[in-house]
Amino acid sequence: MSRSAQDIYQEVLDDLTEAVTLVDYDKARPRLAIPHLMVTSTARMDVHTHERMEELLTTFGLSLRELGVTDYTRIAHDCEFLSEDVIQGYHTSHFRSGGRDIVPPYPSMCRIERRDGLWVLTSAQNAIENNKWPILLPQVRGPVPADALSATEQMIVLRDLMERVSNAFTQNDLAAWRDCVALPFTLITRHGPETFTTDAAIQADFEMYQRDIDVNGITDIIRSPISTQMVGRDRMIGVYTTHILRGNEQVVPSWRAGIILQNMDGAWRARSVLRAIGHHNWSAVSAGDIQNISKTPRNLGERLQ
Repeated sequence: MSRSAQDIYQEVLDDLTEAVTLVDYDKARPRLAIPHLMVTSTARMDVHTHERMEELLTTFGLSLRELGVTDYTRIAHDCEFLSEDVIQGYHTSHFRSGGRDIVPPYPSMCRIERRDGLWVLTSAQNAIENNKWPILLPQVRGPVPADALSATEQMIVLRDLMERVSNAFTQNDLAAWRDCVALPFTLITRHGPETFTTDAAIQADFEMYQRDIDVNGITDIIRSPISTQMVGRDRMIGVYTTHILRGNEQVVPSWRAGIILQNMDGAWRARSVLRAIGHHNWSAVSAGDIQNISKTPRNLGERLQ
């Protein structure tokens, strides 16, 4: 029986988590691809040597000990095969001591690839704010409250926000889009983070997107919720699939993305998006190509970067 994407992803996570806990790079080495990419809400880090990766992993492992972490767990969810040898998935990291969170849980999205018969981690996008290792300052800042939303209520919140976001773009309604996001708002892609801190920046990006929509004849954008989970007080992560249509035709392949939602004065808004496509690649030919910026535009609305 073939193994599921989630089982494979979790196995890679477990091996790397054990290596970090033991501060044993020899255990981690077979599961890490070099060069390796890590992206947070504020920075992009390219690691080109095992020597540098060993330094980072050792620092991380020792930092956990200094913090008194006795239980470091990463739980995979919503994993999929992008091809026979590529898996994308999400996971939530937990750092506990005595059954209590020392660092609030935070979500990440990783890509693993099968190379020479072994699955290895090639890149990670983390919904956190710090720009240097160790990565221990998540955007989520508090424990999950006892009266947190139920799973059904979380899905209703995500579905409502996704519908409002899609309608804002297809109806060219800037005010509606602004009401969907919390500043600072960050798009996290493999090319690095892009953060919007002002209404003017939000408007400029929105207008650029509208030009792409017009040029490419986009008639509908559908975002289909897949899952949610609370990751802190008044914060949750949602996973969804985006479909961009021109009539009945898909303009680009559908792709999954993660979104961090924040409850602000009773209203849920987007704080950051993992694996955002933005305007960058309207000519992707597969879901795995969504974040690979094309050098030669095949649609008039695509701009060289």
